[in-house]
Amino acid sequence: VDSVAQGRTWINFSGTVSQVEEAFQTSIRLFEVGGRLHQSNSTEITLPARIARIAHGVVSLSDFHSRPLHIRAASPRPASAGAVPLYTGSPCIHCVAPADFATVYNAGPLYAAGVTGQGVAIAIVSRTNIHLDDVPLFRTKFGLPANNPRILVNGRDPGVVNPGEEDEAELDAEWTGAVAPEAEIDLVVSADTPTSDGIYASAQYIVDQNVAPIVNVSFGLCEKQIQPNPFDALWSQAAAQGQTVLVSSGDTGVAGCEDSSARTATQGASVNGICSPFASTCVGGTEFDDTINPGLYWAPTNDPVNQGSARGYIPEEGWNENGSACGALCSSGGGASMLYPKPPWQAGPGVPPDNHRYVPDVAVETSTRVPYLAITNGNPALAAFGGTSVSAPAFSGIMALLIARMGGPIGSANPRLYQIGAAQFGAGGLAVFHDSTSGNNSVPGAAGFSCGFGYDPVTGWGSVDIDSFVTNWPLPDGAKLEPVVPNRGDRSPRVVLVR
Repeated sequence: VDSVAQGRTWINFSGTVSQVEEAFQTSIRLFEVGGRLHQSNSTEITLPARIARIAHGVVSLSDFHSRPLHIRAASPRPASAGAVPLYTGSPCIHCVAPADFATVYNAGPLYAAGVTGQGVAIAIVSRTNIHLDDVPLFRTKFGLPANNPRILVNGRDPGVVNPGEEDEAELDAEWTGAVAPEAEIDLVVSADTPTSDGIYASAQYIVDQNVAPIVNVSFGLCEKQIQPNPFDALWSQAAAQGQTVLVSSGDTGVAGCEDSSARTATQGASVNGICSPFASTCVGGTEFDDTINPGLYWAPTNDPVNQGSARGYIPEEGWNENGSACGALCSSGGGASMLYPKPPWQAGPGVPPDNHRYVPDVAVETSTRVPYLAITNGNPALAAFGGTSVSAPAFSGIMALLIARMGGPIGSANPRLYQIGAAQFGAGGLAVFHDSTSGNNSVPGAAGFSCGFGYDPVTGWGSVDIDSFVTNWPLPDGAKLEPVVPNRGDRSPRVVLVR
C-alpha cells in the first residue's frame, strides 16, 4: 500500500505483475495499438471477495491514458490580398489575446471594480513540468500583472515530458490567469506510470489535499473505456468540499472515442468520460461568426500595451471545422452519456427529454481560425491554439472571478447554471448566456447534434456575458457578498515538491 486517501475513499497500491495477475484473476500483456506497445490486463478483472463487497473497482492496470485536447493552429492563407497577421510573428490574422477575451465576453466592468481573481486559487492537472520563463513572458507580452504559477510536483518530477504535453500545461497556466489575472495558479504535476495516468494522479492529489476551489482539466478519455469511472467519486468529493471542476468536452465532435489524428469516426458516438459525471462542469466550444464583415468586430491595429483588437461581443455558432486545416474530426465534443442518467437539475428549454446526462454545460470560442495566443516550450515566439483545452481554462478563469466576487467556494456549478439557463430561455430572465443557434458537432462517420434555442449538446447553454454572469449569480438564502482576503502576495516563481 503506497498511500491512503485522507477521506478514506481510495488506496493506491503497487506490486509485481505476478502478484497483480493472481490478486485480480487476469493476465497482464503487451498490445500493439496504433503502432505503439501498451501494457494492459487482457481480461476483465475479478475483485477478491473481501474487497468486492466494499470496493467500487480498480482505476487502472494499463497505460492507456487520457489525451490533451488542444489543437495547434496552422498558418492560414491571407483573407485578402495584402492581409497580414495583426500579431507580429503569429500564425493567424485574427487571434485571441487576453484583452480580446475580456472585451468580447465583457469582463471589463469587473476588472474596473477590482474583481480580478485575487484571493482565489485555480489548480491545473498536469503530467509534465514546464519552462518557468514562458508564463512570465506571456504575461509581459500582453500587459498582464506579474503573477507566476506555483508548481506542485506530486512524487517524482517527470520534467518536461514532450512538447505536446507542455503545450497543454502552459496553455492552461497562461489562460486561466489571462482571464483571472490575479488568481493564484497552481500547476500540479504527476508523472505517468505503466499502470496509472498522471492526470488522474494529479486530480486525485488536488481533491485529496483540497488544493484550490477551482480544478481545471483539459484532457479527454472515452467514456466507453472507463467503466467504472473513477472520476465520478473524485468529482463528487470535490463538490462536497466546495471545489468547482471544469473539464474540456473534447475536440472530435460527437465521436468522443476517436483519436485526434483520425479522419473518420469508426467507434460511434461517445462523450468525454472525465466531464460526464454530475459534479463536473463540461466546457464545449463555439466559433466566432465574423467572416462576412470582420471589420465590424476587429480593429485594424492592436492596442500597443495589451495587444487587443476586438471591438465588442462577436456572434457565435457551434464550433465545427471538419475538413479544414485542423483535420477531419475537429468539433465541439458533446452528446449523451452512456453511464449516467439525467440529473435532476438538468432541465430547461432545449434539454433532450430522454433519461441521459448530456454534455457540455457551457462553452466559449475555441476555433483554430481565431485561435488563442500562447508562449510554450521555451520558445519566445507566439504560438496559437484552438480546441476545448482552451475553453476549459478560460472558463476556469471566469469561475475564479465569480468566486472572488462571492467571497468563498461554491462547489459544483451545474445546478445554478441550469437554474440561470432555464430562467433566461424559459421565463424571460436576465440575459446571461449568449445562445448559439447555428452549427453542429457532426463529423465524418458520425451524425451529431445541432445547435438550437436554449440548451444544446454542442455548446450547452452557450458562452456568458462575464459581468452579468458574476453579478447575477444566485445567492443562497440569507447570504451576502464579502470581499476576499488575498491568500498570497508573493508573485515570484515557486516550485513545491510534494513527497
